[in-house]
Amino acid sequence: MLRTDRERATSAPWRPMGLAVEDWLLEDTGAVRRAKAAGALQAWVRLSPANARARSYEAAARHRVERGFRQLGRARAIVTDRLHVHILSLLLGLPHAVLDNQYGKIGRFMEAFTGETPLVIRAADIEMAADWARRAARARQAA
Repeated sequence: MLRTDRERATSAPWRPMGLAVEDWLLEDTGAVRRAKAAGALQAWVRLSPANARARSYEAAARHRVERGFRQLGRARAIVTDRLHVHILSLLLGLPHAVLDNQYGKIGRFMEAFTGETPLVIRAADIEMAADWARRAARARQAA
């Protein structure tokens, strides 16, 4: 689960052999629009047009979190440079390798909140992270 925007940890897009690469920014925008519309409709039905916009954003956020959990739940091991993937991976109990960005956002968060856990390693580069992910996925599959 690697970023595709300007905060990505690697300078160029990376496509490893044998590993799936995703970013949750690349999503079905139609599904998000439908979730927003459903949330707004609920507010209108309750005769509260002032809350319609807030409800639509809330519904879109819920849809995105559920989609993120489904994406991460398919993996046996994760490589990421996204802070929220790190957090959700911890909540799901998924092993993951973290690549920090240039200004150390994830590393500082880990030092402040998540500390040392056997579920995560800090990878120095993408190759180290990919090698770790392959070994971790094989170990989980064998278990």
